[in-house]
Amino acid sequence: MRILVTGASGFIGSAFCRLALRHGHEIAGLMLPTETPPFPGGPALPGRMDWLKGTLAEPPWPAIERFRPEVCVHFAWIATPGVYLESPENESYLRWSLDLVGR
Repeated sequence: MRILVTGASGFIGSAFCRLALRHGHEIAGLMLPTETPPFPGGPALPGRMDWLKGTLAEPPWPAIERFRPEVCVHFAWIATPGVYLESPENESYLRWSLDLVGR
């Protein structure tokens, strides 16, 4: 299965990617334009994962369309300790998540 993963470089997203790759799935992970793999604690299977640079606010739609995902697993969200529960960014993440699903 071809899976698009948001938040693929995060704690939960990277664990999901490692498991999905071990089970033979093709994975494309959304990463911030300023990031460069490999990520600390990220998927430890280099070369078997595509990284697409973009954000939830501005997804890389042409790259996503080329990858042709069958499923999207969405892990991207604000997770800053001590901040995430009350962060004003939560409203933006909710809007971006709904836009991603509605596409």
